Amino acid sequence: MSFHNDKMVHGSPGNLSDRRRVGLTVRYSRTEAKCDLSINPYFKIYMCRGEDNFRDNPVGEIPKQRFGRLDRKHVSVEEAGKSAESIVWNV
Repeated sequence: MSFHNDKMVHGSPGNLSDRRRVGLTVRYSRTEAKCDLSINPYFKIYMCRGEDNFRDNPVGEIPKQRFGRLDRKHVSVEEAGKSAESIVWNV
């Protein structure tokens, strides 16, 4: 596990095993930050405290199940192919 500022250069060696590498990114930002939903259409906010007076981003529903899953299939950019890679990386 690592915690760091996303502006810090960081990385790890390639995964040489036959197991998937799992990653989770959590970003904490002010409510006036607006997500570009054309790039990340599944983005949702979850308020930690205070009020969102700007209401620029869709609000996520807090799961009611202890170990719930989203209703969509998750794939990596590699699994999705080159077309998805060009969208993510603007290639």
